[in-house]
Amino acid sequence: MRLKFLFLLLWVGLSQASAEERITIGVGPWFDDQTMTEGYQHFIRYMESTIGVSVEFHVAKDYHDLVNKIAHQRVDIGFFAPASYVEAKAEIPGLYYLATVVYRNKKGELTDHYSSYIVVHKDSGYQSLEDLRDKRFAFTEFHSTSGYLYPTLYLQQKGINPEHYFSQLFMLKRHSKVCAAIAKKRVDAGATYDDALLDANAKFNDQLVVLAESGKIPNDAVAAGTHVSN
Repeated sequence: MRLKFLFLLLWVGLSQASAEERITIGVGPWFDDQTMTEGYQHFIRYMESTIGVSVEFHVAKDYHDLVNKIAHQRVDIGFFAPASYVEAKAEIPGLYYLATVVYRNKKGELTDHYSSYIVVHKDSGYQSLEDLRDKRFAFTEFHSTSGYLYPTLYLQQKGINPEHYFSQLFMLKRHSKVCAAIAKKRVDAGATYDDALLDANAKFNDQLVVLAESGKIPNDAVAAGTHVSN
């Protein structure tokens, strides 16, 4: 899969980073490291040619790891999922907002948001949330906006406590793993977002279908650490 991003950068002068002739950019673990690295290559090359410094790319092991690396000056600029940005800002008050990502979706539309879904296998016969009672459900991880927070809030608004409603809950870390688990019928349902679903259906021959949309979510926030000069 190729991630195609258009970044509207509200750019700041990076005098300290320029002096060091390197900027480290960190992202969350939305996909495996290789996919993430390949997806950001165009952006990295654009950054290097625009500001004239080398760019090091880092995929954090989890969402909070990215916050820690920004706080300890091991990452200069982070791409934060919405919930992760709120948490990062609370932990690092001086975190400097740069931009919100705008990307071209699979329909060719430029968009500043994405959607979170509850997904099942197409052969499951499940038609409603009631059908998922006492079934196996997969989230990504607790800090994931589309893979945990939004779908959990959606379920709670429907009167469902995931810990009691499902027979088993799994935290599979990555959206690709959630989709694969559903496609291979290792779990009965799971939470993911639109692009991950489209990629999974391309890989698994349209085996996944949407049972419910749990919400529209702003795209990632791009922010610089306090050690990066304005």
